[in-house]
Parts: sequence; C-alpha cells; structure tokens
Amino acid sequence: MILVLGGTSETHGLCRYLKDSNESYILTVATDYGEKQFKEFKENLCVKRLNKEDMINLIAMKNIRLIVDLTHPYAFEVSKNAIGAANETQTKYIRYERDESDTSSLDVQTTDTHEEAAEIAKSLGKRLFLSVGSNNADKYINYINDFEKIYLRILPKSNIIKKCEELGYENNCIIAMEGPFSKELNKEMLILAKADVMITKESGKAGGFTEKYEACKELNIPLIVVSRPKLDYPQKTNNMEDIKDLIRNIKR
Repeated sequence: MILVLGGTSETHGLCRYLKDSNESYILTVATDYGEKQFKEFKENLCVKRLNKEDMINLIAMKNIRLIVDLTHPYAFEVSKNAIGAANETQTKYIRYERDESDTSSLDVQTTDTHEEAAEIAKSLGKRLFLSVGSNNADKYINYINDFEKIYLRILPKSNIIKKCEELGYENNCIIAMEGPFSKELNKEMLILAKADVMITKESGKAGGFTEKYEACKELNIPLIVVSRPKLDYPQKTNNMEDIKDLIRNIKR
C-alpha cells in the first residue's frame, strides 16, 4: 500500500492515477478543508494531523511500501515527520517539490522568516497586504501597531476568519477568498487596500506566485518573499512521472 501525504493540487492527479492503476493507497490530509478538497477520494481518505509516531503506526498497520509527500512547500513539520518515520521503518520516501520561482533575477526582497519580512515591510510603508496563509497570521499580529492597516487574505472558512479576528485583525481588513487569483484580481485587491507593500511566500507557479509578482510590479509596490524552508529530502523530484515510475517499480 502507498501512503500519499496530500495538500497540493498535484494530489488529485496522482490519486486518480493510483485509482486507475488499481493500486492500494491511503490519502491523508490535515483539515476538514482538505477533506472537502479531495472528497472524490473519500474511500481512501484519512483526515488527521499525523505526527511521526502516527505515521510509524500507520506504516506497520497498513504495510506501507512507499510514502509520497505532496504536502504544501511550507508544510515543513509534516515532511520532517514523514522522513523520520520512513527512516525508522526503512520505508521508501519520495517528495514532489514544485519548481521554485527564480527570485534572484526578480525585483523582490527575500527573507527566511516572517519576522524578518515584517521588519523590512515596516520601512516600506504603512499599509501592508499579506498573502501568507492563515497559519502564519499570528506571526504578524505583534506588528499591528507598526502599520496603519494590515490586510490579510485567507480562505473563506468561518473558523479561519474567527481565528484571525480573535488574533486581533480588523474585520474589514480580512479578505476571505479562495484562489487561484489572476494578475488583474491581485491588482484590484492591492489597489482597494491602498497597499504600500506586499508579503507572500515562494509558492511557485502553481501557487500563484507569478501573478502576485506581476501585479506588484505593474503597481510599483514592493514585494517581500518568504523563502521555502530548507529540508534535506532523501529523494525529491519535480516530475510526477518519476513518482509513477517508482510506483511501477515497487509493484513488480
């Protein structure tokens, strides 16, 4: 059996391939949002935040032969737990990593942490637009008094909106919408917010990074990019065919 750690859009394609190949698999997601996102695979779906011990137990119970990590590029702890579980159980592991955008040639500032990004933003303007995900909202609330306004774009889920309100974000500064967002829509949001600076993550082409960059460039708004966490993956690819080849080889 194969354990698929899901979360990104590429998960759909792999799970359809496994289904068409009559390959046994379990797809895990961490939230009810993920459950709805991948509801077509509900017969194989496990909705739970798995720590390393959970993964070790699942590997033993379901005789997992391969872990395919398709989690979000910033889901650092999940990948770390999966690598640890794979090492301890001698289970094969492969990471699908989206291509990174080459920010070195772009007119952006890059940082390793959200705190560094906030400090840079303070010197660039008083109206900050965040596209960093709700899981990172708490990292910016300590800077709320350093800005005239902090706009936060999050998923349109009532529990996420409530969480951000409870953190201290103004209700009229919370933009609850689900992407993908075009360059023009990004521009409209930045214009309506009268944003002086934007902070985002390096989520690659599939995560809408290009559209955010181009919107900021056309509006002459500084863009600060929080780099992906660095992890030493035992096996990594940006080509889904490599994963399919590995699955076929294990099946023989």
